[in-house]
Amino acid sequence: MLYLSNRYSVPLGTYHALGKVVQLKIDQTRLIIYDSENGETLGKHNLSKEKGKLIQDKNHLRDRTKGISAMMESTIGKFEAQVLAQIFMLEIKKKYPRYIRDQLQLVNQQWNHFPSIFVNSGLKLCVEKRLFSASELKDMIRFLTESAQHEPIELFEESPAKIKPLDEQLNDILEIKPSIRSLETYLPFLEGGTNN
Repeated sequence: MLYLSNRYSVPLGTYHALGKVVQLKIDQTRLIIYDSENGETLGKHNLSKEKGKLIQDKNHLRDRTKGISAMMESTIGKFEAQVLAQIFMLEIKKKYPRYIRDQLQLVNQQWNHFPSIFVNSGLKLCVEKRLFSASELKDMIRFLTESAQHEPIELFEESPAKIKPLDEQLNDILEIKPSIRSLETYLPFLEGGTNN
C-alpha cells in the first residue's frame, strides 16, 4: 500500500483477487489499512516521516494461501500414530487459534532436527500428559533425545519388570549363613586387650 512516498505492507495474498480495494485511516502517528468490503483490519503501522521506505509487519510475510486444514493434514500424516497426532493438532488449534500456523510450522521443524523415533515418542508422551503446544512437544523431544544419550530408554512399549518376586527374595535371604568363629577370637576384646 503506497502512502506519501512510502510503502506499507498488508498480509501476503491480500491482492490475489483482482480489483481489491482498501481504505486508510490515518491519525497523527498511525496508519490503519482496512478491507473495503468487510471492514477487516489488514494492517496497522506507525507513520514514517522518511520517504521511499518499506514499512513492513513481519506477520504479513506468512503465506496464507495454503489452508490450515491442508497444513494440519500434512503434519498429521508424518506421524506413525495419526490418531494421536490428530488429537494433538486439534487441541493446539483450540488452544491457539490465532497462532495455529506458527504452531504447525514449529511441529514440522522437529522432523528436521530429531530422529523420527523421538518425534513420535514425544507426541505420545505429550498427549498422555495433556501437553498441547508445539514448544512443549519440542521440549519433550529434546528431553527424550538427551535421556537416550545417557541410558537406553523404552520409547513405545514398557519392558517387563525384572524384579524377583518377594518369596524368592526371602528364600535367598534365609539361605545366607553367617561365618562362624571360635570364642578365642573374641576373648581378647572382652578382656580389654587387642589381638594384633
